[in-house]
Amino acid sequence: MGYASLEPHLPSSHTPLLPPGIFLSITDTQASDGNFLLHHFISNYIKADHNVVLVGLAGILVHYAMVGRKLGVNLATARSKGNFHFVDGMTQLTDYAAPNKDYLAKPADNKQTALAASTVAKPAASAPTAPIAPLVLSYSPRLSDLYKVLEELIKTTASKGIGQQKQICVILDDLSVLLNCGWPCRDVLALVRYLKLLVGRVNGSLITLVHADGVMAEDVSQDGLVKGVFYEADYAIDVRGLDSGGSRDVHGQLSLLHGPGYLLRLRAGLVKENEWPALTLHYKTLDNNVEVFAKGYSAGHVCNHAPSSVSESLDEIEFSRSIHAACIANNVERVRSILSKGSSRGGVSPSTALDSAGYTALHYASRAGNKEICTLLLNAGADVDAKTPELGATALLRAVQQNHLDVTRLLVSYGADLADCNADQENVFHVLACAASKPRSDRKGEPQDPSEFLDLARWLRTKAAAQGKLDSLLRARDSRSQRPMDHLEEQSSIHPLLAPAPTDL
Repeated sequence: MGYASLEPHLPSSHTPLLPPGIFLSITDTQASDGNFLLHHFISNYIKADHNVVLVGLAGILVHYAMVGRKLGVNLATARSKGNFHFVDGMTQLTDYAAPNKDYLAKPADNKQTALAASTVAKPAASAPTAPIAPLVLSYSPRLSDLYKVLEELIKTTASKGIGQQKQICVILDDLSVLLNCGWPCRDVLALVRYLKLLVGRVNGSLITLVHADGVMAEDVSQDGLVKGVFYEADYAIDVRGLDSGGSRDVHGQLSLLHGPGYLLRLRAGLVKENEWPALTLHYKTLDNNVEVFAKGYSAGHVCNHAPSSVSESLDEIEFSRSIHAACIANNVERVRSILSKGSSRGGVSPSTALDSAGYTALHYASRAGNKEICTLLLNAGADVDAKTPELGATALLRAVQQNHLDVTRLLVSYGADLADCNADQENVFHVLACAASKPRSDRKGEPQDPSEFLDLARWLRTKAAAQGKLDSLLRARDSRSQRPMDHLEEQSSIHPLLAPAPTDL
């Protein structure tokens, strides 16, 4: 299964698959390509007779087929069985990924949307059979049409595997390509967010790869994409070259990290502490394998080079000491201590200071559901309606998303606006509906009961009615032209609470 020496260090090491509902973010650099990790997961899922949907934004199908053969996987056979689907996002990338680039060639105006016009290429009768027929996307003026193609494919694939207890893994091989082709960071993050929600509903796993070179950190969009994706992730693997330079026995290092989603799962008791410890490993790439080993060793032998003692960047060290990190860790006394010291570097109050991704401490505390820390921050002058630069998230929307009723009440009592929307034009009821419809699975794949959101839904409805905003909020449509109730199944216990009055339907 994949790379044997890597397997014990990954989440759910007792099985070759990721836990259901997991979002894994992989970052790499131009000098240290993390693509080999994608091959590992593709191989594992196919060999275990589960499903893979691979979106090729940077890699071509032939490349994945060739590497697959080296790892003992025949993707053509897997596709004929319905276990492997390749969405070719590269062939016509310039058609749908850069609507603002006039110099790029565009097809005729009468082309249909990607959802209606996407076809599976079929070989001619006289032509030799192709190893795999990729899904080719036609021109689409919006990135949302790419999502619609993936949505239909994922739902169809998942429905076929229900009776056979098959899991599905969705992989996007290079999100950076979308930025380079003209899509704004906000839209790319929205695509990731919607895919995470969709894959969670079918108890699948999502894996993305994005470049995180130090030079690219100067690019605001690229830096925002890396940090935005990590903020949504449960786990992350960072692939880097050696700080000490090149080595014959070691080609780079893997940093296995916990994302914010892991911390929420840990607090909810869905994972055990240190069940998947964060650590840094070294690796060496071979022709048909990758060897992973502890720092300072190579395949069980001590290396001749001296490994670097620096495993954190200055930014990571600074963040670990910040009030934002204290909020994530629910360290009340640390937050109180930082606030008591007054202004931080630059004369900015810790209660309003932004981290490198544009989040305030209140964003983190609200998502974590710590009412005591939220109260401390608000009393210290935190902006209750502060929005993140890319996604437009507020502390209130984050609290609602995580079903934190006490924190929601607190924020509204301090003036949080129920009508505030994020960058996708989603208000509190949209966010609640999306969260309630997503199964936040435990290790056994048993989804939470959506009725757990009933108390929050009732309270928000009562509060919005008291403010005279209920009808307008329930009728409001997000950027996908959906009302809050459209995100829920009709039989859901919350659906009636989010339905507008009959005369307004």
